[in-house]
Amino acid sequence: MTFAHPVPRYGHHRAADRLHAIHGAVVGKRSSIVLVTAADGGGKSHLVDSVVAELSGVTSVLVRALPWEKDARWVVAARVLERLPRPENEPARRPAPEGSEVAGVARGAEVAGVAEMAHPGEEDGGRVLVEALALALVSAGPGAVVVVDDAEYADPASLRGLASALEAAAGASVMLVLTLGSPAQGPSAELCSALARETVRLGALDQSEIRTLVATRTGREPSAAAARRLLDYTGGEAGAVATVADEAPDSWWNAPFSVPPLPASVEREIGALLDGMDPGHRAVIEAAAVLSPPVNYDALAALLAARSRATVSPGVIAAALDVAHGADLVRVELEPGAASVRFRSPLLRSAVLRGVPPSQLLRMHALAARIADDAGNLDAALDHRASASIGPDSELSETLRARALMHARAGRWSAAGHAYLTAAALTPDVGRTRDLQIDGVDALLNAGRISEARSLAQSLERVRSDPRRDAVLGSLALHLGHAGEAQVLLDRALAAREDPASGAPVSDPVSLAQKFVVHSLCQWRPGRIRHWATVVTGSGRPDQPEVEEARAIETLGRAIEDGADATPPVEERLAGLAPAVAQRFEMASGWIALARDDLETARRHLGSAVPTADVSGSARISIWAQAWLARTLLLRGDWDDALRVVDTAARRVDDLELDLLAPVVHWPGAVIRSMRGDHLGAAAHLRNLTTSADAYPVQVIPSAMARMQVAAATGDYTSVRLAAEPLVALAARIDIDQPGYWPWHDLYAHALVLAGRLDEAETLIGPAESRAERQGHRSTLARLGAVRARIAAVRGDVDECNRIFRRSLDQLDGLAMPYYSARMHFGYGQTLRRAGRRREAHLALGTARDIYEQLGARAYVERCERERRAGGVDVARTGGNSTLTPQESAVATLVAAGRTNAQAAEELFLSVKTVQYHLTRIYSKLGVRGRTELAAYVSRNTELFETATDPTGEL
Repeated sequence: MTFAHPVPRYGHHRAADRLHAIHGAVVGKRSSIVLVTAADGGGKSHLVDSVVAELSGVTSVLVRALPWEKDARWVVAARVLERLPRPENEPARRPAPEGSEVAGVARGAEVAGVAEMAHPGEEDGGRVLVEALALALVSAGPGAVVVVDDAEYADPASLRGLASALEAAAGASVMLVLTLGSPAQGPSAELCSALARETVRLGALDQSEIRTLVATRTGREPSAAAARRLLDYTGGEAGAVATVADEAPDSWWNAPFSVPPLPASVEREIGALLDGMDPGHRAVIEAAAVLSPPVNYDALAALLAARSRATVSPGVIAAALDVAHGADLVRVELEPGAASVRFRSPLLRSAVLRGVPPSQLLRMHALAARIADDAGNLDAALDHRASASIGPDSELSETLRARALMHARAGRWSAAGHAYLTAAALTPDVGRTRDLQIDGVDALLNAGRISEARSLAQSLERVRSDPRRDAVLGSLALHLGHAGEAQVLLDRALAAREDPASGAPVSDPVSLAQKFVVHSLCQWRPGRIRHWATVVTGSGRPDQPEVEEARAIETLGRAIEDGADATPPVEERLAGLAPAVAQRFEMASGWIALARDDLETARRHLGSAVPTADVSGSARISIWAQAWLARTLLLRGDWDDALRVVDTAARRVDDLELDLLAPVVHWPGAVIRSMRGDHLGAAAHLRNLTTSADAYPVQVIPSAMARMQVAAATGDYTSVRLAAEPLVALAARIDIDQPGYWPWHDLYAHALVLAGRLDEAETLIGPAESRAERQGHRSTLARLGAVRARIAAVRGDVDECNRIFRRSLDQLDGLAMPYYSARMHFGYGQTLRRAGRRREAHLALGTARDIYEQLGARAYVERCERERRAGGVDVARTGGNSTLTPQESAVATLVAAGRTNAQAAEELFLSVKTVQYHLTRIYSKLGVRGRTELAAYVSRNTELFETATDPTGEL
């Protein structure tokens, strides 16, 4: 089958990351051979090309093996040699002898001295070619990349020769990439697998990759809903996505909730395949296409028997599935007691159904409905009855509405949305259609499927306003992060409900109040959370999931408002809840535990709240849990795990268009990547943040904190203060100082101290410090104590500084928060060095450096080293710039890197005048005339400035 593929190992994002990681390991070390496999049209060539294009400053060579040259020995190796850079002192490469197999296809491939060699297939000729390849690979430089595309068609001699050349080139560090189809057809497929040290198998495209592919091919910017529909329809197979995108009409892109069009080429291919089958086998495949996946054998046999009015033998079914499996049309999953059949993708299933005559298709759906009823599968039965309908059906619509309500009460929001929308399509009443569509959109929002809800809501925005419509559109605006719009719409729905004289159809009071609960949480108004939660929980409807979600958020609101001892334990309550409802309490409990410094409990609850199936629970709650889980792992020092959680959640946010949660998801990713020196990665996270006037506080606060921490990682404290301005403005309007929830005060206060604004720093931390003392919140007391210690040091009371710092460090004892511990030791070391306690500073900075090194925080390891060199303790004098003191060396390094005098002063904890004084002396000592010449001097003598210090340097 054109679009078949094996079970994937990597999505394209992960595969690209893996290739970059392999290349990073190759550079400067030993060469490696990597195999990249994918189905035809699976995007393997595009992936490799894009990865190579991102590798700047390295040699890259691409050779494509051609099927008709598979028997021409050495042809691929000769092409690689021809395209590699020529080694120094190598004589001109001369053409192969006329009449050889390489002549004409590899002109210029031979090096001098090989012109008279024997036929390229002979042993001596091969040896000389391998030696020439080895020399060229060494000359290609570290990290060179050689790609052999469609390597299964490469002649075996070339592949063995390239592998031998890599082994012979002892000084080379080359990544040889072989791409291979799956299933591979060429003669060298097994050899490729044998030579490879690592294999990267490409899986399906994800939603963001589908959007990129469609935009590239068609010039359209598809919505997330359209991309999601294409993903579901094609299974993410690149070739299938491209085919559907090429043929989809404009009308579908404007209404992507409908089934995508079936490409004519796929219809023809599947039609030809079915026409060539035995009629009995074709009947089996058509019946499997009618049934909802996964198709079990009993249901398949029952439908075949009902259709033919005769029992179909298991042998016939098995033979038909063998044929379809061999054609890559279906996948048969054999498990004890649970054998099932799935089509490779819904696209192929649609193509099979297209070939069934309409009358037979309607009859089979009716038969399948009875079979599903008999098996107790009510949802499948209703779907088949809907598919068998050829016009409006009020009774079926009402049955589906009742089923949707049942799903909603159990928290199965995706299933509820599907049933509501199907019911809307079947009712003849226009007003009823609109009401059911509103209910369907609301269910999709509760499921977290924002992109699909947004697409469907476009039709609601064009009709007359009423309270039910306004409530749902207000909820949509909330999830998109549009606080002002959500407020207007929800208030309008509330006003209409409180004015019966208006005559408008009122919204469900419990559902509306629950929307205000979530709205109040996003506004960070715990008092309002409790008010609206009381409205919901007092409704007398304990069976509704909105009631339990309101109770969970009310628990969180009490903890925010009243502090550490305000909320009872929820362990016993969780045991009696359905999974979809328990998910809310797990998330709230984990968030509260994180705020209370109980990281192990936070990790356990949040980890339990993350998993969710499409038909149970909510992706929205799951992503909240992932965001706080990443924050928990950051504080625990599990940074690699934290990044994996962030990257997964970020893709889900993008796929669902859940913009509300983008800042809280990207916040820990920005912090970790900036501290590890990955400035491009940190910048990618920052692009997903917002502090706009229409954003919610739960968006603004993590956005501002992420920008502050990224700026601090580079020592740019001016930018730290600028990034804090939205927080300062927000704190003047609402209370965001609850200990443990938004730890921003110390970041801003440190930046104020470094600017000499001591009184402002004290005013900022005073109320938060008093609050933390009342609640006994240890990590907050530790962080704010570090600020107070710095203030004492700047005012000249070094003894008081030491006392406060030691007390603050004691507060962290037993909390297992290496991130905070490293930050405090680093600040302590900076302060001691400024106060002239160089040896104590050296020890404190060494402790910080060791912790940062364990975390992989390369940027801060370098800052610790720079601080220690500036202190001049236990570092030997070196030549070159030995006339500079340690502090002058540190100043020179920062200024050469582009820091302003003020930025260098803040990073080294000096005054601007001291930096200016040092620069004057640096220019004189080094004989340079300004910053440009200083930067050039430091660049030429990098190794000297990495190690040069003066143990007698003045502070």
